[in-house]
Amino acid sequence: MPVRTALAFLLYFVNEEAIECGTECIAGHLILRWLAAATATVVLFGFIYSDYADKSRGFFGGPVWWKNMRRVHMLNYFGVAVFLFSNKYGSHYFLFADVIFSFLYAIVRKVFIFYV
Repeated sequence: MPVRTALAFLLYFVNEEAIECGTECIAGHLILRWLAAATATVVLFGFIYSDYADKSRGFFGGPVWWKNMRRVHMLNYFGVAVFLFSNKYGSHYFLFADVIFSFLYAIVRKVFIFYV
């Protein structure tokens, strides 16, 4: 979750700076946006593959207790990629929503379902 939060803040600051900067630094921000869009697309396809393969182990080898929530992550990363590729403002909102949703889901799962 810290990586997603950092990416959300990075996209927020890139978007805000691009608005303030104007046309003089749009090329640099366009490269960053395309790199972020490509990264979001790779993550999206990773979630699609994991969902299709029905993987029960995560990237680092631990159990995937959020397996049934992969589609929510897919939708969020799809939104990020579409907004970034189309140069629309607000891609960071999808990542912030994903972080907040993941955090709340983990708390609800831990508190109400007593996951160990």
